[in-house]
Amino acid sequence: MFAFVLAACLLVALERYRSDELQARRTAEQVELLRRLEALDRPTVSRLVAQWRMTYPEPSPERLDELRDLVKQLQADPAAIDAPPYSP
Repeated sequence: MFAFVLAACLLVALERYRSDELQARRTAEQVELLRRLEALDRPTVSRLVAQWRMTYPEPSPERLDELRDLVKQLQADPAAIDAPPYSP
């Protein structure tokens, strides 16, 4: 019985460690992506970066995907963030 409990505790600890490592990698990638946005040196982008940091200090996989797309778009056309929204 003791061996079973010990094994269960080890599995829980291993899963927690794995989860923490995965989150740390996501957070590190977010830091790098936000750094790239800041390098665009645009006031609107800087405000977006500050807001993103406050809203998503630990990004989910979905938010990280969204940020990757945003970085691609803004690196291709930094002025796009200043354009008025499209309205049909």
